[in-house]
Amino acid sequence: MAVDSVLSLLEELVTIGAPTFHEKRRSDFMVAWLKRELPMGEVGQDEAGNIWVDLSGGEGKVLLVDAHIDTVFPHETLEVRKEAGRWHAPGVYDNTVSCAQLMLWLKRAAEAGRPLPVIGVFTVGEEGEGNLAGVRAMAKRFKDRALGALVLDLSLREAAREAIGSVRYELTFSTKGGHSWNHFGEPNAIHEAARWIGRLEKAFPWERGLRSFNVGTIEGGTGINVIAAAARFKLDVRSLQPAFLEAFRRWLEGELAAYPEGSGVALLAREIGYREAGVLEENHPLVKLVEETHRELALPLEWQALSTNSNGYLGAGIPSVVTGVADGSGVHTEQEYLELDSVATGERKLAAMMERWLKQNAGGAGKE
Repeated sequence: MAVDSVLSLLEELVTIGAPTFHEKRRSDFMVAWLKRELPMGEVGQDEAGNIWVDLSGGEGKVLLVDAHIDTVFPHETLEVRKEAGRWHAPGVYDNTVSCAQLMLWLKRAAEAGRPLPVIGVFTVGEEGEGNLAGVRAMAKRFKDRALGALVLDLSLREAAREAIGSVRYELTFSTKGGHSWNHFGEPNAIHEAARWIGRLEKAFPWERGLRSFNVGTIEGGTGINVIAAAARFKLDVRSLQPAFLEAFRRWLEGELAAYPEGSGVALLAREIGYREAGVLEENHPLVKLVEETHRELALPLEWQALSTNSNGYLGAGIPSVVTGVADGSGVHTEQEYLELDSVATGERKLAAMMERWLKQNAGGAGKE
């Protein structure tokens, strides 16, 4: 594969916006490209826009190689701003370049003309409130066949075997409301929400790198002189410890009970997302695969904890590791960019990982 081929395909993909829940246009383009360019292999697509490319001939155990399609911004069309050494566009680095790299690797692998124990997977719903819908669907579809999953995300020099779990809620405080002067002293939903967030801050020993909470959006009220009758906010709680996430859920149930009927204040909580916490043991073959590839290419390697599609695979009992095939910065901002010099190294890294895995599993790992 030439870098020019990656960049040409990448530009086409980036210009087709793929915000979470609206990935279908990009997915349809990818399916058409894969069916046209791959001389062998089954190319499938479900109603949500998830794609799979089965190079195995439909039998035996396989490695899933995953890249998510969706991006965080609600742009239906985008343009790439090009400057020396960098391409700028929301989603160009996270995670569209991984999609382009994987699509071209699948093409080259298919051109070899023989079955390989690999299924390429392109998933929707990784970002925002997508709740890993795509990876959950693909894990369910291929659970009985998957030896493991290699998730393409992060930077060239990063990898993750620890999946940060999370639980997400939309919480709503409701009160009768009223006039700011005439009814002063009556419950105000915004005041109640603010007090509750302050109580949450002290309810657990929050610790960066172990457990966290974040109120990411908040809205409510109708006017400056109106006692707010409603306040709504979205809460994200994260931890590397599954037991902590369950402890938080139990605590929240108690909090709901603290606002009984007749108190003048109602609190409702709606779960809007859950990501399983999980860890892949450090001596697992997929971990060794990443480490050995980095040594082969003389690339530094930094292990970290991450929340991405690997959570869904680990939650389904499929061993999974995450690593990247490009470098960039500004992820989840309008200033996101891709470092063009990293693309060739990313190509070599992906090819080396796959060659190593196929060589290690050529003696029957693809057999039932």
